[in-house]
Amino acid sequence: MPALEFLVDLFGNLSDLFDALNFFTGSADAAGDAFGSSQA
Repeated sequence: MPALEFLVDLFGNLSDLFDALNFFTGSADAAGDAFGSSQA
């Protein structure tokens, strides 16, 4: 069923996107923590 394949691809792409976002926000959090600790 094409619609099902479309949804599977869509969710796969979304999970990849969220993985990338988590990586970038995690990196930003680490940089923010380092900056914050140097300021404190």
